[in-house]
Amino acid sequence: MEEERNGGMEKVITARNRSLNSCSFKNIKVKNCPHTCIGISDSHDLTLQNWNIDSKDGDTKGGANTDGFDVAKSYKVTIKDTNVWNQDDCICVNQGHDLLFDNIQCTGGHGLSIAVGIYNTYALNTVHNVTFQNSVVKNSRNGIHVKTIAGSQTGEISAVTYKNIKLSGISYYGINVQQDYTNNGDTHKPLGNIKIKQLTMQGISGTLHGSNSQRVYILCGSGGCNNWSWSGVNLSGASKGDSCNFSPNGFPC
Repeated sequence: MEEERNGGMEKVITARNRSLNSCSFKNIKVKNCPHTCIGISDSHDLTLQNWNIDSKDGDTKGGANTDGFDVAKSYKVTIKDTNVWNQDDCICVNQGHDLLFDNIQCTGGHGLSIAVGIYNTYALNTVHNVTFQNSVVKNSRNGIHVKTIAGSQTGEISAVTYKNIKLSGISYYGINVQQDYTNNGDTHKPLGNIKIKQLTMQGISGTLHGSNSQRVYILCGSGGCNNWSWSGVNLSGASKGDSCNFSPNGFPC
């Protein structure tokens, strides 16, 4: 998730899908998105299966902001059995509930993400009951990224589960949870206006590499994080130690 511009000309979202209700789309191929590949909003009871998003040419041609799937203002959405090769978030949830992401293969981007705080009301700055499972993130900046926008309106992230996620070749963060995010850089002054609670990690395994790599980074604002349950976090190869100002249950940090 980034702003519409990242230098150069303004870029368009490849496909912005609104009000897709009680339907499914299977066996779709998307090639070299100039910006976000698929934007889903105002939809429910939607299934996307066996998609292949291939923006690997962006690795050598300056690809940026090429999110695979952005999901907002939607519920009962399932994305499964899908490959994404890109240069930004593989999947990014901005708002919604009852969302499932199963058997996703992510390469080259910024991992499996939740980003909350882009809207101006509490109701729209909420994410609830979201599961990422049975997925692989490789050769990416991050494995898992949960972020709230610094200076935004209030909101809440709750009942989010990442389970059976395998990471390899991660260059920065295996798991990154932060409450100081902006598109212009982290503020290092976290705020707890968007609560993150009931965040579950189960069976997160794999390897990191490079001088900037870190298994776990947690930066919470005052009162911003509570009731997290982590188990089976087994990441190796990091050059830096964990950095946490909040410790999940089951994971001393």
